Amino acid sequence: MTHKVEKRRREILKILDKEGQVFLNDMADLFDVSKETIRQDFDHLNLNYDLTRVHGGLRKEREMAYQEQYHYQYKQHLRIDEKKKLCHKAVEFLKEGDMIYVDGGSTVSYLLNYLDQRKGITLVTPSIALLMKYVVEGYERHFMASSNTFIFIGGNVNQSLMTTCGPIFDASIEPMHFDKMIFSCDAVDLRGGVTNTDDATFAIMQSVKKRARFKMLLSDQSKFGFVAHYRAFGLEELDYLITTKTFDEKWQAELEKMSINFYTV
Repeated sequence: MTHKVEKRRREILKILDKEGQVFLNDMADLFDVSKETIRQDFDHLNLNYDLTRVHGGLRKEREMAYQEQYHYQYKQHLRIDEKKKLCHKAVEFLKEGDMIYVDGGSTVSYLLNYLDQRKGITLVTPSIALLMKYVVEGYERHFMASSNTFIFIGGNVNQSLMTTCGPIFDASIEPMHFDKMIFSCDAVDLRGGVTNTDDATFAIMQSVKKRARFKMLLSDQSKFGFVAHYRAFGLEELDYLITTKTFDEKWQAELEKMSINFYTV
Protein backbone atom coordinates (compact mmCIF):
# COMPACT_ATOMS: atom_id res chain seq x y z
CA MET A 1 0.00 0.00 0.00
CA THR A 2 1.41 3.39 -0.98
CA HIS A 3 1.68 6.26 1.47
CA LYS A 4 -0.89 8.21 -0.57
CA VAL A 5 -3.46 5.41 -0.33
CA GLU A 6 -2.84 4.93 3.38
CA LYS A 7 -3.20 8.66 4.04
CA ARG A 8 -6.48 8.83 2.09
CA ARG A 9 -7.94 5.90 4.01
CA ARG A 10 -6.95 7.47 7.33
CA GLU A 11 -8.74 10.64 6.27
CA ILE A 12 -11.86 8.65 5.34
CA LEU A 13 -11.78 7.06 8.80
CA LYS A 14 -11.56 10.50 10.43
CA ILE A 15 -14.60 11.67 8.48
CA LEU A 16 -16.44 8.46 9.39
CA ASP A 17 -15.63 9.01 13.04
CA LYS A 18 -17.26 12.45 12.91
CA GLU A 19 -20.12 11.95 10.44
CA GLY A 20 -21.06 8.36 11.14
CA GLN A 21 -21.22 7.64 7.41
CA VAL A 22 -19.55 8.53 4.12
CA PHE A 23 -20.71 8.27 0.53
CA LEU A 24 -18.79 7.10 -2.50
CA ASN A 25 -19.55 10.16 -4.66
CA ASP A 26 -18.57 12.58 -1.88
CA MET A 27 -15.23 10.89 -1.22
CA ALA A 28 -14.40 10.64 -4.92
CA ASP A 29 -15.01 14.39 -5.27
CA LEU A 30 -13.18 15.27 -2.06
CA PHE A 31 -10.01 13.29 -2.87
CA ASP A 32 -10.24 13.82 -6.65
CA VAL A 33 -10.02 10.11 -7.47
CA SER A 34 -12.28 7.68 -9.32
CA LYS A 35 -15.30 6.02 -7.76
CA GLU A 36 -13.63 2.65 -8.30
CA THR A 37 -10.66 3.79 -6.20
CA ILE A 38 -12.96 4.83 -3.35
CA ARG A 39 -14.90 1.57 -3.70
CA GLN A 40 -11.62 -0.30 -3.09
CA ASP A 41 -10.95 1.93 -0.07
CA PHE A 42 -14.41 1.12 1.30
CA ASP A 43 -13.85 -2.62 0.80
CA HIS A 44 -10.55 -2.45 2.67
CA LEU A 45 -11.96 -0.39 5.54
CA ASN A 46 -15.04 -2.57 5.81
CA LEU A 47 -12.86 -5.67 6.24
CA ASN A 48 -10.58 -4.16 8.85
CA TYR A 49 -12.86 -1.98 10.98
CA ASP A 50 -16.27 -2.17 12.65
CA LEU A 51 -18.12 -0.69 9.69
CA THR A 52 -21.16 -1.52 7.59
CA ARG A 53 -21.57 -1.18 3.84
CA VAL A 54 -24.72 0.73 2.89
CA HIS A 55 -26.04 1.66 -0.53
CA GLY A 56 -23.46 3.98 -2.05
CA GLY A 57 -21.45 4.32 1.12
CA LEU A 58 -20.00 3.15 4.38
CA ARG A 59 -21.41 3.57 7.89
CA LYS A 60 -19.89 3.46 11.34
CA GLU A 61 -22.05 1.46 13.71
CA ARG A 62 -23.22 3.46 16.68
CA GLU A 63 -26.49 4.07 18.47
CA MET A 64 -26.94 7.67 17.41
CA ALA A 65 -25.32 8.88 14.21
CA TYR A 66 -25.73 12.26 12.62
CA GLN A 67 -23.97 14.76 10.40
CA GLU A 68 -21.32 16.42 12.56
CA GLN A 69 -20.41 20.08 12.24
CA TYR A 70 -17.63 20.73 9.76
CA HIS A 71 -15.91 23.85 8.61
CA TYR A 72 -17.74 25.52 5.75
CA GLN A 73 -14.60 25.15 3.63
CA TYR A 74 -14.95 21.37 3.87
CA LYS A 75 -18.69 21.15 3.27
CA GLN A 76 -18.68 23.44 0.25
CA HIS A 77 -16.81 20.78 -1.76
CA LEU A 78 -19.36 18.03 -1.11
CA ARG A 79 -22.32 17.15 -3.38
CA ILE A 80 -21.94 20.25 -5.54
CA ASP A 81 -24.16 19.01 -8.38
CA GLU A 82 -26.91 18.08 -5.94
CA LYS A 83 -26.75 21.47 -4.23
CA LYS A 84 -27.09 23.22 -7.59
CA LYS A 85 -30.16 21.13 -8.46
CA LEU A 86 -31.75 21.91 -5.09
CA CYS A 87 -31.19 25.65 -5.51
CA HIS A 88 -32.39 25.66 -9.11
CA LYS A 89 -35.63 24.03 -7.99
CA ALA A 90 -36.04 26.45 -5.08
CA VAL A 91 -35.93 29.47 -7.39
CA GLU A 92 -39.04 28.14 -9.18
CA PHE A 93 -41.11 29.06 -6.10
CA LEU A 94 -39.90 32.65 -5.81
CA LYS A 95 -42.16 35.45 -6.98
CA GLU A 96 -41.39 38.96 -8.12
CA GLY A 97 -41.08 41.24 -5.12
CA ASP A 98 -40.31 38.45 -2.63
CA MET A 99 -38.08 39.24 0.32
CA ILE A 100 -36.20 36.04 1.12
CA TYR A 101 -33.92 35.00 3.94
CA VAL A 102 -31.08 32.67 2.91
CA ASP A 103 -29.07 30.99 5.65
CA GLY A 104 -25.32 30.40 5.86
CA GLY A 105 -25.28 26.73 4.85
CA SER A 106 -23.22 25.52 1.91
CA THR A 107 -26.29 23.90 0.32
CA VAL A 108 -28.10 27.18 -0.34
CA SER A 109 -24.99 29.04 -1.52
CA TYR A 110 -25.80 28.26 -5.16
CA LEU A 111 -29.02 30.28 -5.16
CA LEU A 112 -27.08 33.22 -6.58
CA ASN A 113 -26.44 31.15 -9.72
CA TYR A 114 -30.14 31.19 -10.62
CA LEU A 115 -31.66 34.37 -9.19
CA ASP A 116 -31.31 36.14 -12.54
CA GLN A 117 -34.38 34.07 -13.51
CA ARG A 118 -36.46 36.25 -11.17
CA LYS A 119 -36.88 40.01 -10.85
CA GLY A 120 -37.37 42.24 -7.85
CA ILE A 121 -36.06 39.75 -5.28
CA THR A 122 -34.57 41.08 -2.04
CA LEU A 123 -32.12 38.54 -0.62
CA VAL A 124 -31.17 38.89 3.05
CA THR A 125 -28.37 36.73 4.46
CA PRO A 126 -25.75 36.45 7.22
CA SER A 127 -23.61 34.24 4.96
CA ILE A 128 -20.07 35.53 4.53
CA ALA A 129 -19.59 33.00 1.72
CA LEU A 130 -22.58 34.42 -0.16
CA LEU A 131 -21.30 37.95 0.40
CA MET A 132 -17.89 37.04 -1.03
CA LYS A 133 -19.53 35.32 -3.98
CA TYR A 134 -21.70 38.37 -4.61
CA VAL A 135 -18.76 40.79 -4.48
CA VAL A 136 -15.88 38.78 -5.95
CA GLU A 137 -17.64 36.70 -8.62
CA GLY A 138 -19.56 39.57 -10.17
CA TYR A 139 -23.12 38.75 -9.12
CA GLU A 140 -23.74 42.40 -8.27
CA ARG A 141 -24.04 43.11 -12.00
CA HIS A 142 -26.58 40.28 -12.45
CA PHE A 143 -28.59 41.53 -9.47
CA MET A 144 -28.76 45.06 -10.84
CA ALA A 145 -29.84 43.79 -14.28
CA SER A 146 -32.69 41.84 -12.66
CA SER A 147 -33.62 44.62 -10.21
CA ASN A 148 -32.70 42.30 -7.33
CA THR A 149 -31.23 43.50 -4.03
CA PHE A 150 -28.59 41.87 -1.80
CA ILE A 151 -28.62 42.71 1.93
CA PHE A 152 -25.89 41.36 4.20
CA ILE A 153 -26.69 41.17 7.92
CA GLY A 154 -23.73 41.86 10.20
CA GLY A 155 -22.95 40.55 13.67
CA ASN A 156 -20.45 38.36 15.46
CA VAL A 157 -18.42 36.33 12.95
CA ASN A 158 -18.47 32.54 13.26
CA GLN A 159 -15.46 31.53 11.19
CA SER A 160 -16.17 27.81 10.99
CA LEU A 161 -19.74 28.40 9.77
CA MET A 162 -18.82 31.42 7.62
CA THR A 163 -21.80 33.34 8.99
CA THR A 164 -22.66 36.17 11.35
CA CYS A 165 -24.79 35.75 14.47
CA GLY A 166 -25.41 37.19 17.92
CA PRO A 167 -27.19 40.29 19.27
CA ILE A 168 -26.29 42.60 16.36
CA PHE A 169 -27.73 40.06 13.92
CA ASP A 170 -30.89 39.73 16.03
CA ALA A 171 -31.36 43.50 16.21
CA SER A 172 -30.84 43.87 12.46
CA ILE A 173 -33.57 41.42 11.46
CA GLU A 174 -36.00 42.47 14.21
CA PRO A 175 -38.02 44.83 11.93
CA MET A 176 -37.92 42.46 8.93
CA HIS A 177 -40.58 40.10 7.61
CA PHE A 178 -39.66 37.49 5.01
CA ASP A 179 -41.86 35.95 2.34
CA LYS A 180 -39.68 32.85 2.34
CA MET A 181 -36.96 31.44 4.56
CA ILE A 182 -34.62 29.18 2.56
CA PHE A 183 -32.26 27.07 4.63
CA SER A 184 -30.40 23.78 5.03
CA CYS A 185 -29.63 21.66 8.09
CA ASP A 186 -27.44 18.88 9.47
CA ALA A 187 -30.08 16.18 9.96
CA VAL A 188 -33.72 15.39 9.15
CA ASP A 189 -35.84 12.77 10.88
CA LEU A 190 -39.57 12.04 11.03
CA ARG A 191 -39.62 12.07 14.82
CA GLY A 192 -36.57 14.23 15.53
CA GLY A 193 -37.48 16.93 13.03
CA VAL A 194 -34.96 19.35 11.51
CA THR A 195 -31.81 19.51 13.65
CA ASN A 196 -28.36 21.10 13.72
CA THR A 197 -25.11 20.33 15.50
CA ASP A 198 -24.25 23.88 16.56
CA ASP A 199 -26.07 26.30 18.83
CA ALA A 200 -25.25 29.34 16.66
CA THR A 201 -27.27 28.05 13.69
CA PHE A 202 -30.06 26.99 16.05
CA ALA A 203 -30.26 30.49 17.56
CA ILE A 204 -30.34 32.11 14.12
CA MET A 205 -33.17 29.86 12.97
CA GLN A 206 -35.24 30.65 16.06
CA SER A 207 -34.94 34.37 15.33
CA VAL A 208 -35.72 34.07 11.63
CA LYS A 209 -38.49 31.48 11.48
CA LYS A 210 -41.01 33.59 13.40
CA ARG A 211 -40.50 36.35 10.81
CA ALA A 212 -40.97 34.11 7.76
CA ARG A 213 -44.28 33.36 6.06
CA PHE A 214 -43.03 30.21 4.28
CA LYS A 215 -40.19 27.89 5.33
CA MET A 216 -38.29 26.05 2.61
CA LEU A 217 -35.76 23.33 3.53
CA LEU A 218 -33.15 22.19 0.99
CA SER A 219 -31.49 18.91 1.95
CA ASP A 220 -29.61 16.14 0.18
CA GLN A 221 -30.34 12.49 0.94
CA SER A 222 -27.36 12.03 3.29
CA LYS A 223 -29.07 14.12 6.00
CA PHE A 224 -32.12 11.88 6.42
CA GLY A 225 -32.63 9.42 9.25
CA PHE A 226 -30.37 11.19 11.74
CA VAL A 227 -30.86 13.51 14.71
CA ALA A 228 -28.36 16.18 15.78
CA HIS A 229 -28.14 18.18 19.01
CA TYR A 230 -30.45 21.16 18.43
CA ARG A 231 -34.03 20.89 17.13
CA ALA A 232 -34.71 23.94 14.98
CA PHE A 233 -38.01 22.84 13.43
CA GLY A 234 -40.61 20.17 13.67
CA LEU A 235 -41.26 18.78 10.20
CA GLU A 236 -44.85 20.01 10.47
CA GLU A 237 -43.53 23.60 10.48
CA LEU A 238 -42.14 23.26 6.94
CA ASP A 239 -44.00 24.50 3.89
CA TYR A 240 -41.54 23.21 1.27
CA LEU A 241 -39.06 20.34 1.34
CA ILE A 242 -36.74 20.06 -1.67
CA THR A 243 -34.38 17.10 -1.61
CA THR A 244 -32.47 14.50 -3.60
CA LYS A 245 -34.05 11.76 -1.49
CA THR A 246 -36.65 9.45 -3.02
CA PHE A 247 -39.26 8.96 -0.31
CA ASP A 248 -40.79 5.60 0.55
CA GLU A 249 -44.51 5.21 1.25
CA LYS A 250 -44.11 5.93 4.98
CA TRP A 251 -42.32 9.22 4.39
CA GLN A 252 -44.75 10.28 1.67
CA ALA A 253 -47.76 9.54 3.87
CA GLU A 254 -46.32 11.53 6.79
CA LEU A 255 -45.35 14.50 4.63
CA GLU A 256 -48.77 14.57 2.99
CA LYS A 257 -50.43 14.38 6.42
CA MET A 258 -48.43 17.46 7.45
CA SER A 259 -49.38 19.28 4.20
CA ILE A 260 -45.74 19.76 3.20
CA ASN A 261 -45.01 20.44 -0.46
CA PHE A 262 -42.15 18.04 -1.15
CA TYR A 263 -40.08 17.65 -4.30
CA THR A 264 -37.29 15.26 -5.30
CA VAL A 265 -34.75 16.55 -7.83
